[in-house]
Amino acid sequence: MTEQRTYIIALGSNLGDSEAIFTRALTLLEKGRLQGSRVSKCSNWIRTPALVHPEYPDVAQGDYLNAILALHSSLEPAEMMQCLLQVEKELGRDRESESIPWAPRCIDLDIVACGNFVASSPELIVPHPEMHRRDFVLTLMQEVAPEWVHPIFNRGLSEMLDDLRAREAAHASGVACF
Repeated sequence: MTEQRTYIIALGSNLGDSEAIFTRALTLLEKGRLQGSRVSKCSNWIRTPALVHPEYPDVAQGDYLNAILALHSSLEPAEMMQCLLQVEKELGRDRESESIPWAPRCIDLDIVACGNFVASSPELIVPHPEMHRRDFVLTLMQEVAPEWVHPIFNRGLSEMLDDLRAREAAHASGVACF
């Protein structure tokens, strides 16, 4: 019997009808592309301001719709990533034509975590390398996997969220944080 893994998947969209795109993405993930996979939990869907890439501060874009889901699947992580990329393509995202990092997109699907699995290659980095810097990711992840502990940092979601908010507060007040 093939091992079932629990993937934490982030969804983001700020182009088109984001709610309809999310609904279609969930259908494709559970019933289409990933047959035999099961979404066990889905966070609330929230709107957040777009993150602006420091090298492209003038790229105008609207707020993102974001969510996190827990998905059980027997796929290996590299296979899961390929399926997520295929779902993105089916929903209208063309990564090859994107020339600006963090540009507006109709859908963004990322593996945020997969239990204690760790990978670092050009094709796949797990846990997501920026997750601990994203308040919305940590907050929404608490809804679907509250007990998860980062396998590299050995820190829980609440700890990482507290650290992030303390750094942001110190930065906003002008206090240097090391």
